[in-house]
Amino acid sequence: MECPLCEPIKKTNWHFYGPDYIIMDCETCNVPMVVFRSHEEPPDHVMLRAIRHAVKMFPDREPDFDRRTYPGHPHFHMR
Repeated sequence: MECPLCEPIKKTNWHFYGPDYIIMDCETCNVPMVVFRSHEEPPDHVMLRAIRHAVKMFPDREPDFDRRTYPGHPHFHMR
């Protein structure tokens, strides 16, 4: 089965598009989520940079690292 987060199709609003991650609205729950551009777990410094970036963009939300629909691809929601 192919992973739809490895090469996401722009179906929702994208807030940020960078070399390591994308910040976009989740198609399922319609909240911002950070999707890493690799199927592998990101290095700690990339994860921390993404968390800081998302918290700065959405200060009224908190990171939720529970991977429900796509547990194999690194991502987190801002709930």
